[in-house]
Amino acid sequence: MGLHGFQGRGSGARLTNPMKPRPSFVPKDFAGNCKIFPERDVMLLPYQKRWVMDNSKMKLCVKSRQVGLSWCTAYSVIRRKLSKGARLDAWIASRDEIQARLFLEDAKRFVEVFHAAASDLGENVIDDAGNTAFTLRLANGRRIHSMSSNVDAQAGKSGDRIVDEFALHPDPRRLYAIAYPGLLWGGQLEIFSTHRGTANYFNQLILEARHKGNPKKFSLHRVTLQDALEEGFLYKLQIKLPADDERMAMDEAQYFDYIRAGASDEETFLEECMCTPSDDASAFLSFELIDACKYQAGEKWEMSLSQLRE
Repeated sequence: MGLHGFQGRGSGARLTNPMKPRPSFVPKDFAGNCKIFPERDVMLLPYQKRWVMDNSKMKLCVKSRQVGLSWCTAYSVIRRKLSKGARLDAWIASRDEIQARLFLEDAKRFVEVFHAAASDLGENVIDDAGNTAFTLRLANGRRIHSMSSNVDAQAGKSGDRIVDEFALHPDPRRLYAIAYPGLLWGGQLEIFSTHRGTANYFNQLILEARHKGNPKKFSLHRVTLQDALEEGFLYKLQIKLPADDERMAMDEAQYFDYIRAGASDEETFLEECMCTPSDDASAFLSFELIDACKYQAGEKWEMSLSQLRE
């Protein structure tokens, strides 16, 4: 049974108590068919607020895809770095350059929410090795550096470390090994991701935190698609959708089934949306082995004819 009477784990999701009246803050012309609303007209949903307000040094979240964790983390970073006494920069590692840019765009919008000033410094070289980051400088001098998945770019940086979609990085174990020492002078480490197989280091961190005494002292969070829907996610989605979008006519149970039916198979749905990793033991090659063979953005991979002849 869900918190609001929504059941989503069986063969078909359903709402068991769908007749609650709409809160007064819902616009009169709102055409969505969701049945679950936030308790108040607030920017963050409860699961997002729990993540943002958690000040633990080590934070770990396994999540469904597209439930707004990157977005609310951008808010959290700006909120902290604008606070009085903020003394450390923030370093964000995203899985690719596009996501690095998007994170910084979200951060810039939250600077405006706080009526603060900031300068977008664009893409900058951040070390002698030539690694680059997209940088936002706040009026108080603190900087937000958003980087793609180059592990070596993490070396030698101190301050808050945020790793978005950790399991999708080419070498999560090495990324953690290089990022963690950056906390020796203070700051937080925030890791959040969708699963990418049972053998992935991300899943090993979760299992260690849950079942092996949590030696790294992670504060562990979990947000499935069902969790998000039970806390008002569909309302937040529908209020932004165009009126003719088919999802506007759905309630939470129907949306859950819609996402489930669109997945390539049940195992993929469980991994991408319900925080259940796929079983690498049944695969010929694990995700980690496959990712390790991928070329990085900008890496030269084509060979000339003369090189092939040698």
